Amino acid sequence: GGAPAASAPVAAAGGAAAAAEAPKEEEKAEAKEESDDDMIYYQAKHLYYNVHNIPTFASAHFVASNALHVTFTLPDHVRNVKKTASQSIVFTDSDVTLSTPQDVGDELSFVYSPSRKRRAVLREVKNGVKPNRFVEIWSMGTLEASIEVTEEHGAFYTDEFLGSLTFSLSETSLLYVAEGNPPTPTDEDPYIKFRYTPQFGEGLSGKRRPTIFVFAWKNGSGEPQKALSSISIDSKALFGQVIFSPKGDSLYATGYEYTSDHRLLGIKYCFNRPSGIWELTPEPSSLSLDSLLKEESNVIKCTGKKLTPSYLSCRSPRIFTHNEKTTLLWFSHPSGGPHAATSLLYSLDITSGTDPKKITSPLVDSVSKPDQGAFPGLYPDPNLSASSTLQLDNSSSPYVITHSIWGSRTTVLLISTVDGTVRNLTPEDGNLYTWKVFNTDGHNRVLCSRSTPISPNELVLGEFDDKGQVSWRVLYKPTIPSQ
Repeated sequence: GGAPAASAPVAAAGGAAAAAEAPKEEEKAEAKEESDDDMIYYQAKHLYYNVHNIPTFASAHFVASNALHVTFTLPDHVRNVKKTASQSIVFTDSDVTLSTPQDVGDELSFVYSPSRKRRAVLREVKNGVKPNRFVEIWSMGTLEASIEVTEEHGAFYTDEFLGSLTFSLSETSLLYVAEGNPPTPTDEDPYIKFRYTPQFGEGLSGKRRPTIFVFAWKNGSGEPQKALSSISIDSKALFGQVIFSPKGDSLYATGYEYTSDHRLLGIKYCFNRPSGIWELTPEPSSLSLDSLLKEESNVIKCTGKKLTPSYLSCRSPRIFTHNEKTTLLWFSHPSGGPHAATSLLYSLDITSGTDPKKITSPLVDSVSKPDQGAFPGLYPDPNLSASSTLQLDNSSSPYVITHSIWGSRTTVLLISTVDGTVRNLTPEDGNLYTWKVFNTDGHNRVLCSRSTPISPNELVLGEFDDKGQVSWRVLYKPTIPSQ
């Protein structure tokens, strides 16, 4: 009768041990779950950093027949900023060599001269509340000329819609656009500084007074001669995207106009705003180097002549010369229509002067009802690239090359400057890359970038053979490290 009584404590002890083991199993399960969560978080974080750190190409330039200068953006997670870095690429038929990337630091914008022997830099150095601004000319690894412009104007304009940075053909002067200083009060108008001045709208806030500046320099014994002049135009239009004429005796620019009730409509990706292509001619002074260096006043007065009709909104003037014939190109839109309708490409022979009456039909017109798979019309970026023409061996006249939206992506288009024939250069290999044209070498090669939603940004070289056929070669393709 005593056995059952004796086994009761044992059963009780076993139950207590099982009860004690239950929390331990739960703790193990919770610990495993936390470990799995940590692993998932680590893998996701690792993947995010690897993908987010892939560089995105911002520009690419030929600096020699087999050498490139490229810039790209990438994030800095420590400082929580987006950085821009530059890199040199040298390529042969069988190999590609990349230099170590370098942070561009306080460079805001740069451009190479027509000979590629000089490089102009707009630099902004942060110094307390007000930054210091400099314009620099580099030649063969040395600083050829430099000038501080902090007090001469406000911020540099480096955007696609107003900004400009271009050498004269003689490579002795440089054009750029910056925010003009507010007007100085006078006895006649003591409140002029406080009068309302419209801005250029969303994405361009703070930009009210785009002003064209010319920096000229001349080397000699001792310090180089330098002069900075602003351009004053007898027009109420506001000017940007300015370039030199081939002879350097006049300028061509995009002029943005006020509405009849003195409003300035936002222009960012709104290509239908009142705007036109203008010719700016200095009178009575000149844009020659000697005149710029001897100019008593630092203001050059110009007369403005609008070349395009009022029913068109125009932008992106570009010039090319071939067989002693000089042609002006630009994009147009119907004024007041849809914000980003089909672009029209116009051209004008300016060899012996500018006659707006010669502007008739566009070189590339709009397409109302494109056939299946056929060219749908031009839908390009705000600007043609700085070097956007090619002179192919199989043709007696140049071509324009640009990228344009075609369906759900952007493609590379080659446009004849004779009859406007458009040829799609994008490979039909089943890979739906989106392409961007950077620059050409002026002869038979073009630099592009391409990517897809699942393919990182690649740098691609296109080269035309003597029959006008293009072959594409990937110069740089980033890789994502394995997990």
